[in-house]
Amino acid sequence: AEAKPAAPPEGPASHAQASEEAPYAVQIAAYLSAKGAQQVVSRFRALGYDPYMVEIHDRKDRLWHSIRVGRYRDPEDARAASQSINKREKVESYVVVGDSFDTLKDPPAPHDAAAAKAPRPPRGDDLQRLPDERLAPPERPAAEALAPTPPPPPVKIATQAVGKGSAPAGGGVKSSSVRRDPVDRSLQRMKEATLSLDVGDLPRAEEALREVVILKPNDWQARRLLAHVMLETGRESAAVTVLEGAFDGAVDANRMALEDSKAAAMLAGLYQRSKEHWKAVDLYEALVRRNTEQGVWWMGLGMSLEAVGQRMEALQAYQKAMESHQISSELRGFIKKRIQGLSG
Repeated sequence: AEAKPAAPPEGPASHAQASEEAPYAVQIAAYLSAKGAQQVVSRFRALGYDPYMVEIHDRKDRLWHSIRVGRYRDPEDARAASQSINKREKVESYVVVGDSFDTLKDPPAPHDAAAAKAPRPPRGDDLQRLPDERLAPPERPAAEALAPTPPPPPVKIATQAVGKGSAPAGGGVKSSSVRRDPVDRSLQRMKEATLSLDVGDLPRAEEALREVVILKPNDWQARRLLAHVMLETGRESAAVTVLEGAFDGAVDANRMALEDSKAAAMLAGLYQRSKEHWKAVDLYEALVRRNTEQGVWWMGLGMSLEAVGQRMEALQAYQKAMESHQISSELRGFIKKRIQGLSG
């Protein structure tokens, strides 16, 4: 049998070193139960790794036992180690920063303005597939978990009511283009954005939407459209920034769910995809408090709860999803399998 490295790939720094010297580690799993965490430590030690535990208090002051491998100075070394472990051991580890649950986000893809100009239908291939049943939780939520109701065509979106919020950082629009009457100017720019989206001119649509958000920072509709454009051009981190930019500090999940549930569901799905599961839990919990009948939100909540080791709460969320009449038969089959896995 092939020997397994103690801390793949290139040697990490000593565990005893300060986290600021080697801040990156690979988290295998996290448990509230010390016994459960120790079992994972024993399993990975038997596989030839050198796992260790870090105790972390979460936002609800619960003590978690995080099982980790290595400490790395270079984030790319940590990312390579995580990918190696995932491939070898069939798990879903990921890179964390410091002695916390903060995750290392993938760098945003470069923006190709020339390619973005070509009209094409929305890219749904990576958002609409069902999660892989072998993963717990799946790496990518199904499309309905990311955006519980499919976005209407751009023209229809542009005529809906606006929400509340504040401008995102780095608006990217020169102040000279802002007219004296911001309301008239924002309406004009929203129309321009709509027409640009209709013909597939994403760069021009993005420019107009950025200005709308600056002129009317409380416009959730413009933020959602701008986030969609960024997703279309492969910039998930930028989409998150646009949606988070409605708040001066941390995202207020209850306020966001109240003011624009579609934006809240989109951000929750993006958090889930970047494995920031506690942030996703906050938003999904706020969403299901507003609408207990939305099964895909219950499913999304279950997926993130399962990811952070809250098996009982995840099971309850999946069961709530099954009670909903607003969920497809395809997703219902996925949820049944998750329930079976958690009940076994």
